Order: sequence, then C-alpha cells, then structure tokens
Amino acid sequence: MNESVNERSSISSDIGEVEIVNDDMELEDQRFRFIVTYLNIVYGTTLIAFKKAIINNEINRKLIESFFDKPDRNIILIFENSDSLNLLTEFPIQLKSKIICFVKRNETIIEKDIPLKKQIAIAEFTSSSITQLSLFISEILWPILQRRKTISDWPDIVLRNCMENISELTNLLTVINGILRGQTILSIPHEIEFLSKSDYLHVLSHNKTFDGRKIRLLENLIITWKNQIQTVINYDHDPPNNKYYILPNVEIEFWTNRAENLQGIKTQMHSPLVRRLAEVLEISSSNYFSRFRIIFRDIIQALAEAQNIALYLKPLVPILEMIEKVQDIKTISLYFDRLFHTLALVWANSVYNTNIDRFIGLLQQWTNLVILKIRDLLQPNDLFVDTDFDEPIQLINLSLETCLLYKRSYQRRKELLPSYFNDDRQTLYWEIPESKIFERFDHFIDRLKMLKDILATAQECSIYESIELGGIDADELQNILQKVIGDFKSTYAVFHLSDDITNESNLDFLNAYKTFRKIIFAGDERIANILHRCLHPCSSHIKTTNIDDIYRLLRIFGSTLQRNRLKNVINEYTNTLLNIIENALNEDQILFDEYIKDSSSIWLLSMPKLISHYRWIEQLRQRIYNQIEPLKTIDINIKDNDIYKRILEQEKNIQIKLHNFIENINQQWINLFQKENLLHLNEPLLRKENEYYIVNIKSELATALHEVMRLYQIPNLILSPEIEEFYKQIDRFQQQFIDLDYITKSYRHIYDNVLIIEYPLIREELTTIENNLEKASTIVTFNIDTDSPDFIRRLRTTISDFEARFFKSKSNLDDMQRILKHFLKTALFSRGETRQDPLLIVYEKEDRVLKRNNELRDAGLRLQDILKQNKWLLKADADSDIWKAYVDYVDEIVIESLYEIIEYNLNYLLEESDPTLNKRPLFEVQLILDDLDLRFNPTLEFGSANGLYDIVDTLIGNIFRQAAMLPRLAEHSGQKHYQNDLEEMKELNDRRLKIMERLRDTMKEANDWKEEVEDYSYLWLDDRKEHMRQFLLYGRSLEDYELENREHVKETPPSLIQFQNQIDLFQSIYNDIDSWDQTFLFNSWLRVDARPIKRQLLTLVNKWINLYKNYLIDHVTVSLNELELFIKHATDMLQRQVKSDDLKGLIEMMTFLSQVRARQEYTDDMAEPIKDIIELLKSYAYEVPQSIYAMLDELPEKWIIIKKMAIKMKQHIAPLQANQIVNIRNQIIDMEKKQHELRERFLRDAPFRYDTKEPYVGKIICENFDFEY
Repeated sequence: MNESVNERSSISSDIGEVEIVNDDMELEDQRFRFIVTYLNIVYGTTLIAFKKAIINNEINRKLIESFFDKPDRNIILIFENSDSLNLLTEFPIQLKSKIICFVKRNETIIEKDIPLKKQIAIAEFTSSSITQLSLFISEILWPILQRRKTISDWPDIVLRNCMENISELTNLLTVINGILRGQTILSIPHEIEFLSKSDYLHVLSHNKTFDGRKIRLLENLIITWKNQIQTVINYDHDPPNNKYYILPNVEIEFWTNRAENLQGIKTQMHSPLVRRLAEVLEISSSNYFSRFRIIFRDIIQALAEAQNIALYLKPLVPILEMIEKVQDIKTISLYFDRLFHTLALVWANSVYNTNIDRFIGLLQQWTNLVILKIRDLLQPNDLFVDTDFDEPIQLINLSLETCLLYKRSYQRRKELLPSYFNDDRQTLYWEIPESKIFERFDHFIDRLKMLKDILATAQECSIYESIELGGIDADELQNILQKVIGDFKSTYAVFHLSDDITNESNLDFLNAYKTFRKIIFAGDERIANILHRCLHPCSSHIKTTNIDDIYRLLRIFGSTLQRNRLKNVINEYTNTLLNIIENALNEDQILFDEYIKDSSSIWLLSMPKLISHYRWIEQLRQRIYNQIEPLKTIDINIKDNDIYKRILEQEKNIQIKLHNFIENINQQWINLFQKENLLHLNEPLLRKENEYYIVNIKSELATALHEVMRLYQIPNLILSPEIEEFYKQIDRFQQQFIDLDYITKSYRHIYDNVLIIEYPLIREELTTIENNLEKASTIVTFNIDTDSPDFIRRLRTTISDFEARFFKSKSNLDDMQRILKHFLKTALFSRGETRQDPLLIVYEKEDRVLKRNNELRDAGLRLQDILKQNKWLLKADADSDIWKAYVDYVDEIVIESLYEIIEYNLNYLLEESDPTLNKRPLFEVQLILDDLDLRFNPTLEFGSANGLYDIVDTLIGNIFRQAAMLPRLAEHSGQKHYQNDLEEMKELNDRRLKIMERLRDTMKEANDWKEEVEDYSYLWLDDRKEHMRQFLLYGRSLEDYELENREHVKETPPSLIQFQNQIDLFQSIYNDIDSWDQTFLFNSWLRVDARPIKRQLLTLVNKWINLYKNYLIDHVTVSLNELELFIKHATDMLQRQVKSDDLKGLIEMMTFLSQVRARQEYTDDMAEPIKDIIELLKSYAYEVPQSIYAMLDELPEKWIIIKKMAIKMKQHIAPLQANQIVNIRNQIIDMEKKQHELRERFLRDAPFRYDTKEPYVGKIICENFDFEY
C-alpha cells in the first residue's frame, strides 16, 4: 500500500528501491540526484525547489559537498520540510515535521561509481512521539529480541518478561495510534504470529492437541477486542450531545466517521489472521467462539445503522454549506423550505432516522445553526456602538421576520408530511411538542424583541439631546432634561459592555433590561412634568401667538410624544390648543375683511395688480394652512371635539371667500387689458446706428410680453381671446428677438474682423447680407400677420453659414500657426531630463532628426489640407489672382513660423554655449588611453570625421534642413520648399557662424590641456618588467647610453631605502593624479570627462607601486616559507636514529649538517631585514597576514632549536665517523692485498701464449674475486 507524504514514517529506510529514474534532471552529479530522488519520494520536493533551497545556497551546498568528498562519518545531512526545504546543521530539539537523515555507512568519501545505497544509510524521524516509539519497538527493539545470538545468554524468565511487556506496550501504542487518527485498531500481539503459519490449522485439526497457553492468549485477546468494539458500539446511546448547542455538521461528521470506523473494524475482522483465530477457537471448542460471533454480529448491525444514517444525512451537507456562506440575514430564509423538505425526505425514507429523540436533536441542531448565523450577521453587541438607530432596528426586524419564516417553514412541511409516504405505508407524523424544538429559538426571539425595544427607545430619547428649552424656568427645566439624558446614557452604556446579549443564559442582560425599563419610566415622568410646565401658561393665557410656541414644542419632542405618559399630557391640553387655533382663524377673517376694504395699499409697482392680489391671498392661505395642518398630524383624539368641528367649518368658509375674491380680480384685469392698446408691432425689425444694426424693440411691447407670461403662471385664470392669441405668439416673439440679436452681433463680428487680403474673396456674399439687413431696418415689421419670421430665419441661416465659413477660414490660419508653433516647445536638440546636469542629446540625433522630419512632413500635409479647406470655405477660384495673393499671404505666415523655429533652435545653442548666461556643460568628450594613444572621444581634431566639430556642424545643418520638410504652399512661386529662403537670411547665418567660432576656441583650449596630460606618457610606454630587472641589478633605471655599454655598468643591488624612494615617487604621482577633478570645463559649456584617463592613469601608477610592493612581499613570504620548510625537514632529519652499521644514513646526516652550517650565517641575520621590510609595507597600509607575524615569532626559536639539535647530532655521529674511517682504511688494505693476488695470478695463468689452443676454456682468472668498496 502506497503511503502519502504525511503518513510515511519510519526510523530507518531501506533505500534499495531508490533509483535515479529521472534522466533528464539538470544535475550532473548523480549523488545530488540520488538525494533529490529520495526527497521527492518522501516530501514531493521538485528539482526547482531543491535548487532554490540547497544548490543556490552556498552554505548548504558546501555542507553537502563536504558530506560527499570528506571521509568523515560525523558529517550528517539532516533535511526538514516544515514551511520549505531546509538543511540543518544539527539535530533539532523539537521536531515540527518529518526529519530525514543521510549517514555514511563507512568512513570514506562517497564514490560516484559505487552504488550509493551501499554507501549511504537513510533514517526518517516523525514529529509524533507515539508513532516514533511504535516504530522503534517494531523495527528495532522487536527484531533484536528475535535474534538468537542476542538473547542466547538471557534467562528464560527475563526473556519472557521482556517479550510480554514489549508486546503489551506494542498493543497499547497500536490502540493509541488508532485513537489519534480517529480509528479503532484491534491490537494483534506478536505472540499470535504462530497463526500465520500455513499448516498450523491442518496440524491442529488432525492432532486435536491444543496448547492451553496459546488458547488462553487468544481468549484474552477476544475479551480485549470485545471491550474495544463495545465501546464504539455503545457510543450510539449518547451521540454527540457532549457539546453545548451543537450544530448539524457535528452530527453529520459523527455518523460519517462512525460508519468509516465500523467499516475499518469489519475489515480487520475479515483479515486472514483473525479468520484463523476464529477457526482455532471453533476447533478447540472454546466458549469464546460464541462471543466472537456475537461481536461480529453487533459490528454488522451497527455498521448498517451508521451507513444508513450517514447516507440520508449527506443531502443536508450542501444546504449546510450554503447557509454557512450566507453574508446577509435576508438570504438565510431562502434555504428554509429546501431544508425542511430534505428533513421530511429523511424522516420518510430512513429507517433509523425515525427515532423521535434523535430527530428532535437534529431539528435542534439546525435551529442552533440558524440562531448562530443570525447572531453572527447581526452582531448584537455592535448594535449599541453606532448612533444611527435606523439600520440596527431594520436588521433586528429582518432577524425577527427570518425567525418567524423558519417556524412557518417547519409548520408548513409538517402539514405536508403525508405526501412523503406511499399509499401502502403508514404516515409517521412529527408528533413533537414545538416547545422541545423551539424552546431556545423562542428565547432568542424574545431577546431580539428586547433589543428592538431598547434601540427604539434610544432612538426616541436621542431627541432630548438636541432640545434647548426657553422661558423663565428654562434653566430648571433644562437641568431636569439633562438628568433624564444622563440617566438614560448611563443605563444604555451597560449594553455596550455586556457579553453575548442574545444568549439566553446571559442573565445580566435581563437584569440590565429591567433596570433600563425602570429608568425610562422615570424619565417619561420627568419629561411629562416638563411638558406640563411648558403648556400650562398657554392654558392660563390663551393667545393666538401661543400657537407657534405650542407647535414648536410638539415638533421639538417629535416621536417621543407617542409614548403613553407623554400622550396623556398632550390630551390634557387639547381644548386649550383648539381654542387658540379658533381665535387665530377669527384673526385671519378680520385680516381678509380689512384687505378687501383697502387693497390699494398692497399694490406693488413692480408687478401687475392681479399678481399682487394673488400673492397676498396665497400668503393668507399659507398662514391658515400652518395653523391647522400640524393639528391633523398630531396623534391626539380630537375628531369628536366640538371646537375641532367648528374650526374645520370656519376654515372652509374662509377658503371659499378667498377663491371668490381671486375670480373677481381676474375678470377686472381681463377687461382692462382689452381696452388698452399695448401692442406696438408695426415697427421695423432693426434700426441702424453708425455702421452697425441693433434690434428695434419697444419697452411697451416688452412689458406686455412680461405681464402675459406672469399671468399665465396664475392657476384658474380666465383671459380674453385676444390675450390668448397674443400669448400663443410669445414663443414666436422670443425666437425672433433671439434670431435678430444673433444676426446683429454676427454682422458686427464679421465687419470688425475682416482683413484687406480677405475682403476681395468675400465681397459678393457680404453685399447680399447687407442688402437684407437694410430691408429689415426699413420694411419688415413684428406684426403677427406678416411673414417676418420666415425672413428672419432665412437671414439668420445665411449670415450664420457665412460667419461659420469665414471664421473657420481664419481659425484655420491660427491652426497653421499652432501646428508650427508646436515645434517651438522643444528644440530639435536639447538637454536630457534624466540627470542633474543634462547634456545636449546627440547620441540619438538620427532618431530625433528622423522623428522631427516625419512630424514636419505630417504638418506640411496638414497645412496643404487646411489651405484647400479655406479655398472651399471662401468659395475662391484657384486660378484667380485674388486667391494667389491670399496664398502668398499664407506662405509668409509659414515662413515666419519656420524662421522662429530655426531661430529658436540656434538661440538655444547660443544661450547654452554662452559662459555669461550658462554654467552648465552642453557637450561632453572623454579623454581616454587607447592602445598607448591618448585621444579624445569624440575627437577634437579639426576636419576629422565623426569629431565634435563635425557633429555640431551636422546638428546645425539638421536644424536648417527642417525647412525642407514642408512642401511650398505657393506652388506658383517655383520653389519646392522653404530651406533656400531661410538659409539666405543673414540673421540666421550670423548665429550659425558664431556657434562654430565658439566651438573652435573651446576645442583649442581642450587640446592644450591634453598636452599637459601627455607628460605622464612614461607610465604606459615604459616596460615595467625591464625596469624592475634593471632596478634589481643596478638599483636604478639605466640611461640610454648605459644600455649600449651595459657590461661596463657595475651591478649594485638596491637597498630597502631605494625601494622606499621608488614607492614614494610613484605614490606622489598617484596623489597628483588623484587630486584631479572628475571633469574639466572649458568655456563653461564643453566638459571633458577625465574619469576614464584618471582611472587608467591611477591603475598604471598602482601597477608601478605594486611592482615594488609585490617584490618585497614575495621576498618576505618566500624567505619565511623556505625557512619553515627547511626547519620542518631539519626536524625530521635530526630526529632520525643513525645506526653504526648504516653507512648511507650516516653520509646523508653528514651532508645535511653541512647544509645547516652553510645557511647558518644567512639565517641568523635574516629576521631584522624582514622586519624592516614588514614595517615599510605597513607604512603603505599593507595588511600583513597574521601567519607572517607568527612565523617571525616562531621560526627564530625553532632555528635555535635546530642548531642545538645539529650540534647534538654532530656529537652523536662523531664516534660513528671515526669507526667508518677505520673501516675504510681496513677496506683499502684489503683491496691492495686482493690487487696483489690478482696480479700474481694473472701473471701466472693469463692465456697470452701464442700456442694456446683453447684460450676461453681455461681456468677463469678472476673467479670469485670480489672488490668490495
């Protein structure tokens, strides 16, 4: 069975099956690929994640490389994968996730050619201590106890006790592991492994011999299993009611997990080992076999029940998820019908869900969910934070409505239950008291109603804070009001601090609510007292002026007057209020009567008399409305009051009188209008003043129009037919006035703006318009019976069209200038905007020129289009002289604009290159050393291609060339463009010459400075190696004549002082160059960037300085290293034991002692010169390595020891030398004897006779003659 990453856990891993199967991995080293492959198996680590966390991390990569390449078993790779893959340097104290350890099997390096599984062992450690302990016992401890060699010397009682304790612990850990995973795992001890033998049952059934100990072991195991299984099954007696106010998801999860757990137990009971256990019990006729069968039967029954319940509860899961995702209270009710429909289906079809107690619990759980969701969305405790009460009250009302819909949905589905049962099935009704289901729900509804009452009361009482009382007792009454407000706020503030106020177990809220009601009742009594004291003076002194005070008081207290106690106070003063209103109506009647008697005093000269009367009557009507209408909106019982009835009757009579009066006045004004002749419609439309025309409207006609328009705003006004006809023409008159005003203004506009060059083109059309204007000022009138409107419309159309075309042509000329002035906003070549001291942009001049030329070409096409449009607008003939003269005028406009563009660009260069006006550089060149050649980039040589002079000349040429991009508008002039005209202008050429003259002067100054820099040419021209060679031989550089006669120059090696002088010389040169500025400015506008040459010269000087420094450093390092190697060699040599018979060793030792003696004088005196060199190097800020100081401290002492050891060795080998001298002398004597014998034998036996027949067969003369030396 494959394990997931989270489930896989073991102490050690068999890596025999780990193969590097991914050949396309981008790691060349297969050792890395091996680790990645294993991490992928355990963690799912990808190659990209491994590279990011390990390979790209230098520390981690070096640690893995050390593991591979060093023969050290103490290096262990520990991988952790908590949030990301990590490589640890030590084993963590607390495990957060699974740990993987790679350990070497042997103390060698990891070879690529040898299979890695034979070189590396892998261990895994889980974060669960229980799992780790279980693995330790099963994979390490238990296999150890199975090895015969390990336990061969153990006593039986100790072995048996260990086996029993480990087995018991293993079983316990197995059960605990199952509990942690929510499963029931039957413990199977190691002692029953005998059941796994294939022939055990066969032998047992034939022999009929039973091992009593084994049978008892199996029976005890059955008891253990029974207890485990019975615990699981009996849990059904008290399903998950161990939580307070549980939700339906808990019930659904409980039955789903229970079904899975029982299915797992059933699977374990069906395993081959358990089947054999049952067969053994059956064969052995054990009483526990029947218990085993009972256990199995109980599991089957419990499993069937759990699966059935889980199956029918599953359709409720989508409803549960939808309700949990709801974001507003109103949406919850959309799922109630679906919920109870599903519950009815579960009730009708599930056998096990018809248990009434279980079903009640399920309904309670859904009720708890609805309560919880409403509470979460409502946030009851936050309702008291905001001072705006409308939204919280609306939310509470919505919550109450949702609760009622929930109960109605249940009741409606309860009535429909018979439809869920077939004809052959008996209907099972929900005979459940609703108090059992909705007891908590009803408490929750009561709490919501309390919240609503609190907030509604708070909303009403918030009015008190804005009340400012007046009168004699104002201070006292205001104090009472503030006391009411203070008591209310202190009581209301308690609800801010309360815990969940919708929880029925929160008794503190109930107590606070009772206190709140008492405080509100007491506050109502105080407010009633205030109302009484405010209204009492009105009852004792009945005046009509009091009505506004009473209404104002009632408006101030607003909706609080609907409270019972305050409503009673208002009812007490009802008759007083009605008497005041009745008196006010009597005063209104008196006012009306007086106005009828003397209405002339109300006449307003600024408006018609009828309108004046109408306004006064409207004011009186509004006064009556303000006196009576508020009375109708107050919630007091006055409908059957006699005074109230008299008031309504009196109001009706006054309104009738007002209506009759207006009707009479209307008729009088109509008669008057018919008698007077106010219409002056026979006057001409226009009149001429000087060169212009104005509208000829009389003041009487304007007044008549104004009065009629005002009269028609009066409702129910009857006018004469003449006035009706006049009113119908008002729109006509207004439109005529507007048109005539437009005509006169348009003519004035045209007359004032026409140019001499334009007048010949428009003369004909302008004359026609003037003739019509003259006719309007003499013949055409305003009379209704004439066709003046048509005449005016035609004239307006004509002049409007002409004006639009004429001024469009003028606007086109302005557009031409705007198109060309656009190029004055930015110079063709200008400074950049990205740096603090921007230079002139020349590096992209081709792009800028190309872009500008394209823009100018586009502009030229637009100018041609505009000129064509003007020809059409002015209705001109292209071949006429008048039009050619106009085109020449436009051509001059273009030339002037191009002149301004070129002048702007040239002035820009002049201003930016003028030292008196500008201090910022405009151009920049670099001085560089290029292949032993010092030069400017770009060059400042005159006549050089791509030099600065050529660049600037090209820039100016491009500026003038802008004029060639525009095609000539005056084609009859014979020119294709405008460049020739502009190049002939003296002012522009003078500016061009001035710029180039400035450039030549500035280039000369820069070249003079370059010659000063060339004084340092020896830094790059001289050969440093040859210079150093001469310095080391002669202590200086040879002159030219000395080089020719070098054999006559005496070699004088340099002293340390000479080295110092040379270094100081070049250091002073370095300081001089380093003091240069980064840039040099010539004439304030040409900047030479000296950074490249400065950087190159400093680098060269450093090379010269380092030439001497490195020699000294190498001298010190080589001398000390050579001495250290010699001392190490000397130590080894002088510690050897020279034996008396070891002639070779003696000769080697004598040779080495002569070497020590030969370098003794040099070595004794070398410390001080080296220290002087080090001090000199330190003075130049050279950091001498600590190893040099260590050698200076240690080597002299070691050298002294070497000398002592040499003296001691010399004394030791002196006797051996003497013995060897004696031996040599003896060998010489022996050699001389042997030479004599050989001579005698040779003389005697030598085959030199002429008659010797076989000279080579004779006796060998020198046989066995050995010359040992």
